[in-house]
Amino acid sequence: MLTERIAGAARLLLFSFALLSFAHPAAAQPAVPPTGALAQVVELPPRAAPTADIQVGSLPVLNEVPDFDAQAATAKYLAHVSGQARAQSDAYYEGGYWLRLVEVLYALAVAGLLLWT
Repeated sequence: MLTERIAGAARLLLFSFALLSFAHPAAAQPAVPPTGALAQVVELPPRAAPTADIQVGSLPVLNEVPDFDAQAATAKYLAHVSGQARAQSDAYYEGGYWLRLVEVLYALAVAGLLLWT
């Protein structure tokens, strides 16, 4: 019980220190007058950006949807895959059902354990 209080006080002290150290504004560097070549730099007042050469155009409007059949493209790709690579692909894809079932059962078991203890 005493160690819990000490740990709690240490956490509170650490949190307070972090809050105070990050909340303090950063001190700016003191202004130093320029010396040497920098002392002779003349600051010019701001001026407007040039606008004489701005080109404004619009993009063409595309109202067409390109003709693309995803199922035909998939069938064409799968026609190139055969043999051992196809068997590995099918086995990899079909094994996911069992993995999802195990994930759901595990999640239900953990939720039940947390609710009933």
